[in-house]
Amino acid sequence: MEDRRPYGAGLALVAAGVALLSLKGIVIKLSYALDIDAVSLLLLRLGIALPVYLVVARFAGAGGEPLSRRQWLGVAGCGLLGAYLASILDFWALQYITASLERLVLYAYPTLVLLFSRILFGRRIRRSDLAALALAYSGLALVFVQDARLYDLEATAVGTALVLASAAAYALFLVGSGELIPKLGSVRFTAYAMIAAAAGIGVHFALARPTAIATLPAEGFALAGFLAVACTLAPSFLMSAGLGRVGAANAAMVGMIGPPVTIAAAHFVLGEAVTWRHGVGTVLIIAGVLGVTLRGRRRAAETAAAPRERAAEPE
Repeated sequence: MEDRRPYGAGLALVAAGVALLSLKGIVIKLSYALDIDAVSLLLLRLGIALPVYLVVARFAGAGGEPLSRRQWLGVAGCGLLGAYLASILDFWALQYITASLERLVLYAYPTLVLLFSRILFGRRIRRSDLAALALAYSGLALVFVQDARLYDLEATAVGTALVLASAAAYALFLVGSGELIPKLGSVRFTAYAMIAAAAGIGVHFALARPTAIATLPAEGFALAGFLAVACTLAPSFLMSAGLGRVGAANAAMVGMIGPPVTIAAAHFVLGEAVTWRHGVGTVLIIAGVLGVTLRGRRRAAETAAAPRERAAEPE
C-alpha cells in the first residue's frame, strides 16, 4: 500500500505557509495603529530577514558559475521591482484599504502575468483564459464596490490602484525572472533578488526617514520581527518544502485558503466587515485565478513534453 504521509505532509506544509503569508496584511495594519510608517516597517522586515538571505546566497552560490554583468543587473532589477517596489506599493495601499481587499487583489496577480505575457511576448490567450479573467475581475469589482460603500470611496480607489500597481510589479518580476531562474536556480536567484531589495529599501529609508526607527515603540519591533520571520521567511521555506512533495498544481489548489484566512483574520482581529458580496466576490476571484494558473501550468507541461515527443518519433 502506497505511503501517503509525504504527500499529506506536503499539503500541510503548503497550507501552513499560505496561512502565515495571509496574515501579512493584518500585521501591517496593526503596525500602522502604532504610528509606524510604511518605509520603516519594510526596512525592518527586510533588514531582519537579510542575514538569512545572505547565508543562503553564500551557500547557494558556492561552486556555481559566476554571474555575468548582465545577469547581475537582471537579478538586481528583478529584486528591486518584485520585492522592493511591489512591497512598498503594497504597504502604502494598506494605509487606504482593508486587508481583505488588498489580499484579494494580490491573489489575482496570475491574471496580470497572463496579460503581460501576451503584451510582451505575444503569447496566445484562449477563450478559457478570457472566461477565467472575466470571473476574477468580476469578483474584484464586486468586492471593490462593496468596500467603497462601506468605507470611503476615494480611499478605496487610491488603495486599490496602489495594490494593483504592486501586483503588476510582481507580475512583471515573475515574467522577467523566467530567463534567469533556469540559469541560477530558484534558491540562488531569490536570495540575490531579496538582497537587492533590502539595499533598495535601505537607500529609500536613508533618504526619506533616516531617524524614524529611533522613535519606534518596542511593540513595533516585535510586529516587524513577526512580519519578517512568520510572514516572510517561514512561508517561503514551508511552501518550497511542500511544493517538492505535492507539485505545483496541488500547491495552487491549497493556495485557495489564502484569501479566506485573511478575510477571517481581518474580521476577528481588525473588525473588518464581511458581507455576502465579499463571499461571492472571493469565490469568483479564486475560481478565475485557479483557471488561469492551472491552465497555464498545463500548457507549460505540454510545451516541455513536445520536444520529447518529437524526438521519439521515427525520422
